[in-house]
Amino acid sequence: AKIFVVKVDQTGRLLWQKEFGNTGHNLGNSMIETSDAYWVVGSQGQDSVLIKVDKVSGDTLSEKKYDLGGSDAIEAMIQTPTGFVGVGYHSADDPNNTFFTGGQGLVVFFDQSGNKLSQQDVNQYLAHPYRIKTFDNSYIISGLTAGAEDYGVLKYSSNFDLSWYRVIGGDQPDHNFAMDVAADGSIYLAGHTLSGVQNWDTYTVKLNQSGDTLW
Repeated sequence: AKIFVVKVDQTGRLLWQKEFGNTGHNLGNSMIETSDAYWVVGSQGQDSVLIKVDKVSGDTLSEKKYDLGGSDAIEAMIQTPTGFVGVGYHSADDPNNTFFTGGQGLVVFFDQSGNKLSQQDVNQYLAHPYRIKTFDNSYIISGLTAGAEDYGVLKYSSNFDLSWYRVIGGDQPDHNFAMDVAADGSIYLAGHTLSGVQNWDTYTVKLNQSGDTLW
């Protein structure tokens, strides 16, 4: 498949649609908006990619492709005052799986043009990071632990020193795919679980900024 991007207006009317990459292993994982463009992140040909597109036309403004090791991809990215920070994985054991690749979690730092500056391995905590958010000069990262067993959540300082790490889940697999941070700092995690249920059920967790589970 190719990466497929669609823009609609507030009524759902199609404004434009674009395809990126050649057929093969390509992932369009998420997108963010900056003042001058949209940035699509994922992978092309099993290598991580950042695609900057024009808001009005959808035309490609720039494309940055990086081999971060083996089969790799960026799952999500945020803008910072100096550039961007992305989370994803490298060295996937199951590269064709878009659900859980059995990879090694990483954080990647980019400048304002999408040029890679450095990367940091977080595989000791997360095999597959899915989301990154900021709050009060800190970074919150969530995803799946090794073997896709539990929710994993990390908090880093503005200098990317680890503040805390939490593992959340039951005696069966728990898969975290979504996260958001409220204005008061509350961290919300969502996904699904097999713990204590007959089939995969939704599983939502609320944490505070200290990493304590509120419910």
